[in-house]
Parts: sequence; structure tokens; C-alpha cells
Amino acid sequence: MLRLLVKRLPAAYEARLGIGPLILGAAILLLLILVVYPLSTIAMESVNYEDQLSLANFREIIGKEAYHRAFMHSLEVSTLSTIFATIIGTFLAWLVGRTDLPGRGSGRPLSFPS
Repeated sequence: MLRLLVKRLPAAYEARLGIGPLILGAAILLLLILVVYPLSTIAMESVNYEDQLSLANFREIIGKEAYHRAFMHSLEVSTLSTIFATIIGTFLAWLVGRTDLPGRGSGRPLSFPS
């Protein structure tokens, strides 16, 4: 499969390419072990109720007032955080873009990763 994606290289370079598929296979195996297996186990256990497939676990959680209250608090905090971050970011972007703020070029490398 890798040979279909890579342009044909001289024989000297193909010897160096030999470890590429091994590293890719190891990365995929690591991803399966550390991410896919635990998530699939959690998903299967969440729909398992008294050794049957059921959504009773979700019904039980949704019906409790404490979980509903915690969800609403999380929603409020995330909404307010987003609003304040947008206001602050817009103000700072205006300062950098429309004024001759000293040191405004130093912020450009910091904004590149985002």
C-alpha cells in the first residue's frame, strides 16, 4: 500500500524506506490498544443492563435531578466562557490590527499555532 502512495525511488532510498511500514503498523497498533479498545469497552458496557442490550442506564442518568443540574451548570459556564473569550479576543485583535501598539509584531508567532 505504501508503495502505491510513494513515487518510485532509486534502490538506495528504498532500503531506507523499509522501516516506514513498521513504524506505521506500530502506531496503528498503539492507537488500537490505547484508544479504540477502551472506548469500545465503555460503549459496550454503557448499553449493557442486566446482561441485555438496553438503554436503561441512560434513562436512569437522565432522570436524576443532580445530573440535570450539573449539565445545566456546565452549559452555562461554557457559554459564558465562550462569550467572554470572544469579547476579549475581538478587542485584542482590534488593538493589534488598528493601532500602532508597541510590540505588536511579537504576538504573530504566538498566534501561528492556533
